[in-house]
Amino acid sequence: MRADSAGPAAKRRSAEWNVPVIRPGKYIVEISQASTDSQPLRLLVNGKVVASQLAGTATTGVKPEDYLTAETGPVVIDERTGVIRLESTADGSSWPRVREMRLTRVNP
Repeated sequence: MRADSAGPAAKRRSAEWNVPVIRPGKYIVEISQASTDSQPLRLLVNGKVVASQLAGTATTGVKPEDYLTAETGPVVIDERTGVIRLESTADGSSWPRVREMRLTRVNP
């Protein structure tokens, strides 16, 4: 994971992962998150925005039992390394607690 504060969205919080992809194809991206406020995230795959308001639902707290899972529709990852990036959606906005991110291949 790489936290980043450079580029055109310098005031936005972000995290980026280089994910090795054994079989390029369609994937569902899921994140498990908790936040007492609505803090939606933008999800980019290989530089393309695939979800502009992911995981924006406030939870009842930030304990393990409070986490919710949000997912995208099928996302095409056609390269051997997928660059997955989460960004806050507004300058200076807060960041939810992200416990897990999962990529699940969709059968063709």
